[in-house]
Formats: sequence, C-alpha cells, structure tokens
Amino acid sequence: MINKIVKQVSVLLILVVVLGLVVPVASANIPPDEVQQSQAPNKRPFIRNNLDPNKPMVALTFDDGPGTHTIPILDVLEQHNAVATFFVTGNRVAGHRKIVERAFNMGNEIANHSWSHKELSRLSESGVRTELVNANKAIEAVIGVSPQNIRPPYGASSERVRRVARENGLSVVMWTVDPHDWRINSSATIYNRVMGAVRDKSIILLHDTSKSTADAAKRIIPALINRGYQLVTVAELNYYKSPDYVPDAEPEPDKPTHPAFKDIPIDFPTYKAIDWAYNSRIFGGINGRFEPDGLLTRGCFALILWRLEGSPMRVWRGAGFPDIDPSIIHYNALRWAQDVGIIGGINGMALPTAPLPRHQMVTMLYRYHSGVKNRDAIINTGILNSYFDHFGLPSANDIRAMEWAVSSGIIGGINNYLLPYEYTNREMGATVLYRYNNRFN
Repeated sequence: MINKIVKQVSVLLILVVVLGLVVPVASANIPPDEVQQSQAPNKRPFIRNNLDPNKPMVALTFDDGPGTHTIPILDVLEQHNAVATFFVTGNRVAGHRKIVERAFNMGNEIANHSWSHKELSRLSESGVRTELVNANKAIEAVIGVSPQNIRPPYGASSERVRRVARENGLSVVMWTVDPHDWRINSSATIYNRVMGAVRDKSIILLHDTSKSTADAAKRIIPALINRGYQLVTVAELNYYKSPDYVPDAEPEPDKPTHPAFKDIPIDFPTYKAIDWAYNSRIFGGINGRFEPDGLLTRGCFALILWRLEGSPMRVWRGAGFPDIDPSIIHYNALRWAQDVGIIGGINGMALPTAPLPRHQMVTMLYRYHSGVKNRDAIINTGILNSYFDHFGLPSANDIRAMEWAVSSGIIGGINNYLLPYEYTNREMGATVLYRYNNRFN
C-alpha cells in the first residue's frame, strides 16, 4: 500500500454504494444530506441463508491482495468456519489464481479493488472504466462470477467513479473501522484498535499484504466470534442489515415514530438529538428516513456547520481546493468551510466525499467554536490520559480539539477508548451537535 494520507480519510448506511451522494427527495423541504445508502440484493453470490439477522454481524475486509500473506488469513478463517471479503487488485489475480480460487470456494466474497491500484477519482471516465472492467474480467475468469462490490484504492471516490461503477454492476463500499494496519508493524496494536472500535454492522478495513496484519487476524477472528459476532461478507451485511430486509418471522407491531422519520421510533435512544437536529434544519431526511447508521462525509459535516451558522453567503476568497468547484453538491458550504478554516486540505485536496473520522469531526467543530464563534475553549489538559487510545491522535491540533470536546462533555469514550478513527455516522453527528448546542447556546 502506498503510504498516502488519503487512505486515512475514507456508505449511505454502512456501505458507500453506487448511489453514493445522489440527492434524493428530502423531508419537509430540508435540503437533503449526503448519506451513503444500503441496497439489498436479491439472490446473488456471497450470501448465505443460515445467518441470524437479529444477532450482531461484522464484515472483515482485506485490500490489496492476493498475495502470500493472504494464505494464513484464509487458514484462520477456515479454522473458525468464518468468511471475509477480499478486495483484490485485478493485475494480481492471475498470478495468485489458486489463492483466489481457495478463498472463493471457502465462501469468501471476492470484490473489485481496481486493476492496478490507481487513484480512481483522478482518472477520466474512460480511465475509471478500464480499471473496473479489467479487474472484473480478471476475477470472473478465475471464479466464474463477476464481483458486485468495488472499493476504490485509498477510498478515493467521486460521482464519476460511482456512476461508472453502477454502469458495471458494482456498488462502492468504504469501511467504518480503520486500524491503519498498512502503516504500522505491530499486530498487537492492530488487534487493539480493531477490538476497541468494532460494533454491530462494522466494516473493518485491513490489508492482506503484511505479516503483522496476518498475525493480527489470527487473534481478531476468534476474538470477534467469542464476542458473539457473526463474521459475514459485505454482501451479506448489506443484505441482512439493510432496512429493506424482511425476515421470515412475524413482524413486530408498529411503534410510533418521529413525524419526519419512519426509521426513528419515539423510544430511540437519541430521539431528542435527532429531533433537535431536524427542527434546527441542519439535518434533513432521505425519502422519509433519517438513516442513523449512514456515514457522514467531510463535505456533509461542513454543510451541517454551514447550516448551523445560518448558511452564510459571501464572495469567496482566492482559489478553492481542486476538488471543490461550482459544479459539486454544496459548493457554497464547502467554500465557506475552507474560507473560515474549518476544513483543511489533505495532500492539497479537500476530499469532501470521504467519510469523517471522529477526530476530524471534533477538530472541525473545535475550529467552528473557537474560530467562527470566537468562543473561549476551556481545556483540561491530561483528560485524555485515561483513554487507552489517546496516543493515536495524529497531531497536536487534534489532541487539543479532543481535550476540549471531552472537557466540555461533547464527546465521550466507550470502555475507555476514544475511537478517534471510527467513522462518524448521522446519529453520532446529531448527538454531538445537540450536546454542543446545550452546552454553549
């Protein structure tokens, strides 16, 4: 894996599918949000019929293979009668045919990771199509089945990538847990990061290209099973955990729901936060649904803060980032966020469609608080020391922002983990902003 920080930024339920950021009809005329939606396929490969949708599921995914380190991962999966999803690089498939065949015959999902691991968002439409089609052909030539999911290298997606993927029968899939195994050599660290962040419906990003990841997998797989998780393919997770899945059992009686969101019952744990976000006109709905598990993107959180500030308009200063141009969704919100210093660049790009890690969400909110609102930031230095993963924050600015958020009671940890690299879903974003509003307004 090329050491690109773009990999750090990285559905909408848990998956970023081909529909990606297409704007559907919004509730109550509130502008629609960017939400990664899930689709439930019909009878297709990589979906077993003996899973319990009422029990927690986790999808382990491995990028950049196949290769020699794929073999011990397959060994431990086979030992525990478990499956995963392998996003394979097309030009490596023929040379590792037996590994791919074995993975497929075990019930693992074989998915597309492009032909040559190029950054698809920087390619022309024909370039994207070549990368996807060639990889599809290489995979089908070995297993006899065309893949149904694609993960763009580095998580670098765009509307063009999603459209070409859709035209070729592929759904774009990101992830919700990223231990950054590609940049560390400690299997113990990889294990701790995964086990500290995993939740029901997690999609865990790993890479079958290093011994440290293969060694970590030997611990992660039995540990997840011991916690009660069913290890499933991405296709299975999307199928069984999508809102469109209808089990054979008798349905539960209907519960009263939020007047705008049919997927938010009145006893939903964060009902008040979601109701406040809706009535404050900072969160909209998607076809009458809130989609609490949908991942927020960097651009979407900038849009939410822009709405929170009253949707200011101005003559924008200087040139925007290359990936912020007037043709993209929410251009004015993104330019405002750039101008006031809320959103910064990563390798010279704003990456508005990339999923938003918790630490980036906190940093953006801290910049809004101290810069746009010009409010004092009371910080209890050392407050992060009780969290096992506080050392993993990437910069001094992120540490200061997280100290402020924890000191202010805006964000808390889970079982003594801050989970800075867990991705922010819509429920979490609404809850954090609800706490912020109650604390400072």
